[in-house]
Amino acid sequence: SFFTCSVLLFYLFRSPFLLVPFSFFTCSVLRFYLFRSPFVMKKLFSITLALLLFLTSQSWARHIFGGDFSMTYLGTRGRYQLTLNLFFDETVANINEGFETDISVYVFRKRDHARMESFVLTRSGVNSVVYDNVACAELRRLKTSEVRHTKEVFLDPEVYTDPSGYYIVWERCCRNGSITNIQTPGSTGMVFTLDFPALKTANGMDFRNSSPDFNFPNGDYVCVNKPFTFDMSAKDADGDVLRYSLIEPLAGYTSDRQGNIIGSGASRSTYPTVRWVAGIGVTNMIPGRVPLRINDRTGQLTLTANETGLYVFAVLVEEYRNGLKIGSVRREFQLPVVDCSKITPPIPVVYTSTNTTLPAKVVEICPGATADLTTTTNPQLKYQWKLNGVNLPNENDAVLKVAKVGDYQVVSSFSSQCANDTISQSVKVAYRPVPVAKLTPTDTLRFCENDTTTIQATQRAGLSYEWLRDGEKLAGQTQSRLLTSQSGVYEVLVKDPSFECPARDTVVLKSIPKPIAKITSPQRIFCPTDSLKLEAEWNSDQKGEWLLNNRVLPNAPKTIYAKQAGVYRVRVSDAKCATLSDTANVRVARIPTIIFDSLQAFCYTDTLKIPLIATPAGGTFSGQGLENSSLVAKTVGTGRFPVKYEIKGEIGCAASKTRIVEINTTPQVRFDPTSVLQPRSEGITLLPQITPSDTYQYQWTPPNGLDNANIERPETRLLQNSSFTLTVTSPKGCKAKGIVRVTVADFLFVPEVFSPNNDGINDRWEIKNADKYPELEVFVFNRWGETIFHQKSGYKNPWDGRYLGEFVTPGEYSFLLLPHDPNGMNPKKGSVMVIR
Repeated sequence: SFFTCSVLLFYLFRSPFLLVPFSFFTCSVLRFYLFRSPFVMKKLFSITLALLLFLTSQSWARHIFGGDFSMTYLGTRGRYQLTLNLFFDETVANINEGFETDISVYVFRKRDHARMESFVLTRSGVNSVVYDNVACAELRRLKTSEVRHTKEVFLDPEVYTDPSGYYIVWERCCRNGSITNIQTPGSTGMVFTLDFPALKTANGMDFRNSSPDFNFPNGDYVCVNKPFTFDMSAKDADGDVLRYSLIEPLAGYTSDRQGNIIGSGASRSTYPTVRWVAGIGVTNMIPGRVPLRINDRTGQLTLTANETGLYVFAVLVEEYRNGLKIGSVRREFQLPVVDCSKITPPIPVVYTSTNTTLPAKVVEICPGATADLTTTTNPQLKYQWKLNGVNLPNENDAVLKVAKVGDYQVVSSFSSQCANDTISQSVKVAYRPVPVAKLTPTDTLRFCENDTTTIQATQRAGLSYEWLRDGEKLAGQTQSRLLTSQSGVYEVLVKDPSFECPARDTVVLKSIPKPIAKITSPQRIFCPTDSLKLEAEWNSDQKGEWLLNNRVLPNAPKTIYAKQAGVYRVRVSDAKCATLSDTANVRVARIPTIIFDSLQAFCYTDTLKIPLIATPAGGTFSGQGLENSSLVAKTVGTGRFPVKYEIKGEIGCAASKTRIVEINTTPQVRFDPTSVLQPRSEGITLLPQITPSDTYQYQWTPPNGLDNANIERPETRLLQNSSFTLTVTSPKGCKAKGIVRVTVADFLFVPEVFSPNNDGINDRWEIKNADKYPELEVFVFNRWGETIFHQKSGYKNPWDGRYLGEFVTPGEYSFLLLPHDPNGMNPKKGSVMVIR
């Protein structure tokens, strides 16, 4: 219950000053009167928990009381270090618990406020702000840290070319609720911006520029009615002219009322400013007899305030080159005005450790050496040393060991009470004369990792050299030139017998990570008829190129398809470094050499099986009509048929050869009948039946007895029986044969009419050559099919036209002759006319 009540009080009053003295008493009373009921306790706890969940997301922003951007050119085209510095009040929150580590910033074009891109900046460091008066800082609960968020970014000069320039924005809600000079600060957002010019000039040259970089501020507060100064100057790496002015802080578009506490990155033409309380404006953001003012040349703030409170203000620093404004940065900051005690400690005096009687004015030291500055020790006082007006962190003793040149002072304040403080005289620390010892390069050198770079010191006869890296002596390095491949802070000591002090110079070497160049495809072998997919990756701001046998493949994309064996590599480069990948030795897979001889043409037969033979063994044949490595003609018929032999080689790559098997039509020769008769002393035509129709060659054997042995249908002139073989050859050379037997026979000549009238002329039915057929059997039939004449064993007695002793009636009668001839004479049917 006490915790719940304390949290509620804190967020109601938005001030730790109210919380601390009253929380215990107030919460004790509330606990007694409100929490008698468990229901009330649970209800209030639920409300508190919901409130905490809502406020946690924005609580850290309420403790940001200032900030600014910087953008530093890194010496490589398009490369910049982008930094957002935020000043954080650690009295009400812990950085490591409530402060975001990654924040998003947005880049816009001025002309039309179009968003170009965004970057995520990562926390890179925390620096404590040092206060002069420790007692007052503790009493006023002043504890401040600078939290730096950075990222090395690439801004393409080919893209950022608009003459109107560009700006970077970070926007967030909400502010510290204790701010005095603006309305509703706890619900008011903040906006930090940086303007930068086009990165390419009108004549096409790259424009290189670093923004102004505000100096790290001292921790300070303003005493009422006491003149106050504060350094709000900046440095410019390019030597541009800087001009300072006070401007109104921006409120932006974030608000806890709508829940949009984080800037959306949306395009805005303007950003609203904060709303001042009555009587406050840009001319008196901190009111007083001398309101807040700034020197437009030096950035020095001056003020004599007359009202206590916590005041927010903003400073704009603009940079000019050749009389033209090229960019600007705004910084927001807060200063508390308090009522300080009028008691003043004595003014401290600074001495050297070797002379404690005379105030020190000038102290000379050798570069790299140290000297002690001291002031009178007083247990009632606390001290804070300054170098060039800047508080030195953790330097709170009466003795200060100095190693840097500059103007030193010490601030004296009471250790037990918050009162005015006093400051000593200025002591100038300077280097004694030293020989010339300049290093080349003179600035930070960035080089590609694993590469070797050179540092060169001033070279002259009589000088001796000693090199150190990160404070450690490098053994054996005594020359004016140093070769190295390691990052670090390098220092050279140059000794000249004519000088008491050695000269020193320092340079920072920073190894830049090389881009990654890697061929991601694991396969390194491909089939002869295929290609190999090779892949690599590079970013849009990098250049990648493929090499084959150390020759660049022009315009090759990230993914290529290699069709040629060889050594492949990919080279990826950015603006500074290049990396060559490991080699990818690509080769073509080995496949067997196939011997599969051409096949002759075949003539079709139903039993034809064509054996297929190829080497090396182990492969497979494919095609129509295959059976056990043979092509079956009966299955496919005639035509041209491709047969493929395929065998697997390395990684399954197939080698193959295809041959054409030609099966040609074989002619068919048939004789019907197969045996024919030729009348003696007469000829007949031989009639073979040949299919299919085509232009054939014919050869009859033997040729004897034929009128032409080379035609399809020759005529016979035989005197004796003979057999003939006909060979038919197709245009493709396919042959077929047929045999016919020719029997030379005496044919029966049957009269068609006779007249049995006893006139001695044609009285009998005489069949010529009947005597040649001793087994001849003769039948004669009437119209009803009755046999009226029959004679067998030869026709020795010709029919005289009688039946049963009587002449038959004149008319037509049918007959049947059965030769019973072993040589093939066929039966003969017909009719005979009987006349009177």
